[in-house]
Amino acid sequence: MLEVTGVTVRFGGLMAVRDVSLSAPLGTVTGLIGPNGAGKTTLFNVITGLGAPTSGRVSLDGVDITRLAPHKRARLGLSRTFQALQLFGTLTVAENIALAARRKGTAEKPHECAARLLEFLGIGHLADTHAHNVPTGQARLVELGRALATAPKLVLLDEPASGQDPDETEHFKGLLRQIAADGVGVLLVEHDIPLVMGVCSQIHVLDFGQLIARGTPEEIRRDERVIAAYLGTEEVDTTEAAAP
Repeated sequence: MLEVTGVTVRFGGLMAVRDVSLSAPLGTVTGLIGPNGAGKTTLFNVITGLGAPTSGRVSLDGVDITRLAPHKRARLGLSRTFQALQLFGTLTVAENIALAARRKGTAEKPHECAARLLEFLGIGHLADTHAHNVPTGQARLVELGRALATAPKLVLLDEPASGQDPDETEHFKGLLRQIAADGVGVLLVEHDIPLVMGVCSQIHVLDFGQLIARGTPEEIRRDERVIAAYLGTEEVDTTEAAAP
């Protein structure tokens, strides 16, 4: 389990994150939502070591990783994607994934890992395509494959459905469910509310750097603070109408 305890981040006089605590169990998809500028990516950077907290603690399976370098956290089982695509454009799709698999430390060869993940993701036909020629929706899957190639305990996904069409997003939803079913934890930042509501077991909501709510999708849909700060009445009504 990932545990974030009392994390605060200051940039000069700006309080980007204020005393945030959350958990993301393995084998589940946990949501982190909120308006733009709420502090979601800043919190991701603290968790993965790309940013330092002013105060607070981050732990994985009970091990304090707050001050570890990013590559050391990766070796302990953390992986992530980014809001802006970070693929190696001049490498093929298979090479992007195989490169990450070289750090895995298992008997599976990198090219075998890449082939397996490409089949799982449903993009095996793109294996020999250079990443800069892959449409954004499918490039998001390549980034997910690269994150999974490190055999993580928990993967952090920052707006992974951005640029996907509805069919791609529905396919992506199924992948997230399967990843969690295989025992990997997922911490998901996403503005596609139907996706979040449809795949997450627990959702945490940030607004102006503060945690204003946590709960199940049904609890979050009905939380007045979340409706006022982020969802809006019309969007909540639409989501509820689509819910089974």
